[in-house]
Amino acid sequence: MLDINLLVLRNALSHGQIPSDSFKILDGLEKELPPVFGRIRSLQLLRVKDLLSDGKPIDAACEINVIHNLPISDQQVSAWDRDHFFRFELPNYFEMTQQDLAVFMNVLIDDFIIVNQIPST
Repeated sequence: MLDINLLVLRNALSHGQIPSDSFKILDGLEKELPPVFGRIRSLQLLRVKDLLSDGKPIDAACEINVIHNLPISDQQVSAWDRDHFFRFELPNYFEMTQQDLAVFMNVLIDDFIIVNQIPST
């Protein structure tokens, strides 16, 4: 049910509206995140909350779009169109938000190391 709430929230934000239950939806999503995907999504959810607090709903919608397009379960990973995500969704995200690719990739690599229990040097 939360995924549908997230889509409804994203659509409302895309139209410049900030629903009264926005933070409740985001808090609910954060509680459901499995540890393997938790850090990147938690950082994005924090960014969404900051953008909402700053009155920037369209920017928040862009963050939600990427969150929504990342898999969080084994079933979602097997059905995920990885090629489409990396060829279209992620470049579009960086273009729209002007996020630093190096920072984003650093978080992903750190998560990979933690999840796979790779010793740091």
